Amino acid sequence: MASNPALCLGCQERDRELRHLRYRLAVLNEEHQSLQRENRGLVHRLAKVEQQNRELRQRLDEARREQHRQTHPFRRKRTQPGKPKKPGRPKGHAPALRPVPTPEQVDRIINVPLHECPTCHMPLCDPAVVVQYQTDLPPIVPIVTQFNIETGFCPCCRQHWQGRHSEQVSDALGAAGNTLGPVVLTMAAEMKHRLGVSYRKICDFLATYADLHVAPATFVRAEQRLADLARPTYELLLEALRQSHVVHADETGWRIGRLNAWLWVFSSKAATIYVIRTGVGARGHQVPRRHPRP
Repeated sequence: MASNPALCLGCQERDRELRHLRYRLAVLNEEHQSLQRENRGLVHRLAKVEQQNRELRQRLDEARREQHRQTHPFRRKRTQPGKPKKPGRPKGHAPALRPVPTPEQVDRIINVPLHECPTCHMPLCDPAVVVQYQTDLPPIVPIVTQFNIETGFCPCCRQHWQGRHSEQVSDALGAAGNTLGPVVLTMAAEMKHRLGVSYRKICDFLATYADLHVAPATFVRAEQRLADLARPTYELLLEALRQSHVVHADETGWRIGRLNAWLWVFSSKAATIYVIRTGVGARGHQVPRRHPRP
């Protein structure tokens, strides 16, 4: 029986199409699997980005709330990991008996009675008296002292003399005869040079709490006189520093108004002095060569 050539050609054509379709299906399956892997990677990456976004938002909210908290920045940021500490005292711990802080001197005593309940107006049972102490400062009242100074003229040396009391800080008379006492001047110098309070604020403080009205220039001139009185003591400290075998020195930046200066400190086992210098050579070897050495 003879074969049909047209039928054989059709089978071959269908085989080629079938193989082509199988190849296309394999390619599409590979692309599908690749897209699935890429999709899973993007989903994992999106979840990670969302987690980071939540953490950053939480940190931002914490940073904004930190500015309005009373305990900032001394509070504990996070609790310590591990077993949290139980609140309260541990078992078997004896209660601490704190002694009642009793002042050395009691200036006045005030009785605070309570005969009945403020709400029910009934007599109280088991009455007792407890003690509370309150320490305060009295009102600052300036003390004005009048010095009746005797004066006279010496016919021998032909000079005018006047008496001087140990509590006087000045020999000024007439319009300049109203001076400030040593306590006010000492407190102003302490507030100015140790606490860093300006002269104007010192005057405001005295006017508010002591009803003492003083001009800032008064303290400036008083400290100039105080510096002149302290000059001999400074010279003695300088001489004691020069006699030391070892002297340590250090310097740091300083400001005098708008001028740049340098603050030097020279210290030994026996004495310590400070020197402030401006201008050329304020940080050079001229300062330690001039001061610690004779």
